[in-house]
Amino acid sequence: MKTLRIVQLTPEDYPALLSLWQQGAPGVQLREADDNATAIASLLVRNPGLCLGAWDGAQLVGAVLAGCDGRRAYLYHFVVATQWRGSGIGRTLAQALTDALRSQRVSKAHLFVLNDNQGAQQFWAALGWRRRDDLTVYSCDLIDGPDEADDHGC
Repeated sequence: MKTLRIVQLTPEDYPALLSLWQQGAPGVQLREADDNATAIASLLVRNPGLCLGAWDGAQLVGAVLAGCDGRRAYLYHFVVATQWRGSGIGRTLAQALTDALRSQRVSKAHLFVLNDNQGAQQFWAALGWRRRDDLTVYSCDLIDGPDEADDHGC
């Protein structure tokens, strides 16, 4: 590994980000409506300093997208390339993001992990994140992607 750099993602990084997701990010569910270049560029503009890439030279080897409303933050698509897992990149990315959130005085961060993604659950628990069993998540798809039914019911 060359010198690892953690930097803010830019819209120009989208091809590398998409490639990272497509190379095998188990547990990451992409939606055309949310994960296209335009939508990601909008997320980056709305959340400066909260969408980070881990670069090994010119290769994107990890990334996290996050957004906040000023008091709560949500992490989206936290990914480390398979061949770099276990090298500390995930821990470094998570620390960089939590530092950025603390600097913005965000008091709490949340993330969603699929029930069958045991590796991610173990990773977040090892970092001290607390699993919530006291709430249930409800979702409403406001903008349908091409892979979803038109009748979303909300």
